[in-house]
Amino acid sequence: MKSSFTLRIVLAFLLLQIAVNGAASPPTNWTTTLPETGATVSYAIDSFTLTSAIPISAETAAVATNYELRGAGADDVFGGTDDKLYALAAVYDGNAIVTIRVTDGPAQPGRCRFSTKASLLDLNSQPVEPFLLEFSVAHPALGRLENTENDAYEGATPVTLVETPAGSGFLTTLASGSFEPAGDMDWWRFMGEAGEHVAIWFQSEDWESHPQIILCDAAANVITGAYSQWQSYASIWDFIIPASGAYHLQVTSTSGRVGRYQMRVDISRGPQFEREDNGSQGAANILQFATSAGGFRARAAGMLSDQDSTHDYYRIRRLNAGNTIRLKLEFPSVSTLSANNTVLTIEGESSNESLATSTDGQLNHVVASEGVYLLRISATSGQQGVRALYLVDVEVVDGSPPVITESSLPTEGSTNTGTWQGQPFTLSFSEDMRVETVTNAANYELRSAGTDRAFSTDDDVLYPVLPQPYSGGLTATYWIGVGPLRPGLYRFTANTDLTDLTGNGLAAAYVRTSEVVEVSGFLLENAVNEVRESATSLDPLIEDGVGGGVRAGWGRGTMDPNGADVDWWSFTA
Repeated sequence: MKSSFTLRIVLAFLLLQIAVNGAASPPTNWTTTLPETGATVSYAIDSFTLTSAIPISAETAAVATNYELRGAGADDVFGGTDDKLYALAAVYDGNAIVTIRVTDGPAQPGRCRFSTKASLLDLNSQPVEPFLLEFSVAHPALGRLENTENDAYEGATPVTLVETPAGSGFLTTLASGSFEPAGDMDWWRFMGEAGEHVAIWFQSEDWESHPQIILCDAAANVITGAYSQWQSYASIWDFIIPASGAYHLQVTSTSGRVGRYQMRVDISRGPQFEREDNGSQGAANILQFATSAGGFRARAAGMLSDQDSTHDYYRIRRLNAGNTIRLKLEFPSVSTLSANNTVLTIEGESSNESLATSTDGQLNHVVASEGVYLLRISATSGQQGVRALYLVDVEVVDGSPPVITESSLPTEGSTNTGTWQGQPFTLSFSEDMRVETVTNAANYELRSAGTDRAFSTDDDVLYPVLPQPYSGGLTATYWIGVGPLRPGLYRFTANTDLTDLTGNGLAAAYVRTSEVVEVSGFLLENAVNEVRESATSLDPLIEDGVGGGVRAGWGRGTMDPNGADVDWWSFTA
């Protein structure tokens, strides 16, 4: 009788503790994949396992009514009229594990309580020790948990994108859901404005899920989509919204796997989106710079996912010695990254050697020599993930003048036969140049010194220099518009109105002087032999000296680059 009385007191105390505290710690003979007691989670709970430390009755373990998952509802009180009792299905593995599926899930935001019933028995047909666990479900920060109706287009879960940091032009949200049961298809909805850039990143917990994303317009027309680029990842990069309105995303596991997933939707109203895979110098994203007086500026939004090769690369551009690179990181409020766990590194092209590095979110570096420079962004171990987001501001302060580094013109002070006039020549620059200055013929001059062999005198002759189409790059092409070049001294000049993209002109005019000489035995075409009446005469023809009575004349000339040049020659027979 004493033992029985003691047992009643212990059970009464346990029940009293449950009543007072609202929940008891899980009994030691149960383990579960549900959240811990008192925890708040922001992921979909569609299924979980319950493992018993003692054998349980297979007949009762597989009966769904022996378990209860209850939502407290809006009043946040269990047992109220607005409680939500979730429909469950149970499968027992015959050993110790019960897999429970929430068939009308996932569990929605609010307080939840899971418990076992007294009708769950052990092998001796005795009630198994009760199991009771309370936890809470919440929407993810700046995101949303999937609702229970989003298996259809009409029930799509709405998500709202929020700008963060404020004024950055970068908006983001997170959709948290699960594929349950096998073959599940979920729909999500967001609003977009015409011209906005959208990036979508999908990540499943199941490595073999092979996810697929389909983007539809408000009329359910498919616009674009993506199949898993990696086994558990899929992404749509930098899609431009064609028209303002609602857009729908359909996501599914093409392999029929079950499990949780997260999908991030980003919109840019300014920053350039990173494009994967940019984990090496050779695959670096090219920064899209805006040019202003004195420099360039670019802004990019990216992420360091756990699929990344630990870093992202961006190509800054070719820079001159004396240019300054200024870098600054910002982080959305929901990012798992911060200045002290994100590393900025500047490298030279074809070299992974660090030229400068920073772990405080900012970096200034003065370029020591001309070349192409790259930015590498990396995270310390364990910081990568679906919300490892960053924005990077890249500014180049350019006060250095451009330089003409090479030319295909005859070398300074050399003599030549003038044949270069009949083919294009090139100038090479130390950096990209402003198009309108490169293609302006007034910025070049080719001058003949004339018979007095002195430049800038009355008998000088000017030849037109014809710039060819140029849209950027380090090399420009030109033709001499009229020929041929007569024997004598010539001076080519590119003036200081040639500027780089930030308006810096050549520090000094580029000058190349050379001399055109006769070619023995050849007559040079005259400058007006485009018509028969002005044909260049080969007379007098010269007997070839063999004694056969054959006379010959030799001439040389050039074809002008207008594509319609015709040269006439004459001789007396």
